[in-house]
Amino acid sequence: MRREYVEVDIDEVTLKEPIRKDVGEVSMLTRSVSKVGLLTPILIDRNNIVITGARRLAACRQAGIRQLPAMRLDIEYDSLTALDIQVDMNLCRQPLTSEEVERLIGKKRLTASRQSAAAQGGVLSRIRQLFGND
Repeated sequence: MRREYVEVDIDEVTLKEPIRKDVGEVSMLTRSVSKVGLLTPILIDRNNIVITGARRLAACRQAGIRQLPAMRLDIEYDSLTALDIQVDMNLCRQPLTSEEVERLIGKKRLTASRQSAAAQGGVLSRIRQLFGND
């Protein structure tokens, strides 16, 4: 199956018979997309119909993002291959355990405190340079 990475205008992407009746709460995903952009491309068929990524698409729409990273697959939306991809992408993933979430939170706190200390050290160093205390 041929595939290509593309940037597509959000208005050129279509949802057709999504598996999920409701994309659910996407406010956290919208904040993430607003902050760092869409890091995982949506999957689209040759006609720009979403194969997977309806939640990401909804979050991008809410965030006002106009250009989306997408992986365009040379298949039709309603092909068996597209359906296999939908199954795999939605069932073959494993959510983080609460322990893994806590570990990530701890790593983020540690990194934030290190960066804060480094920034303060940089400011103090610059002040010392300005006043000749270096």
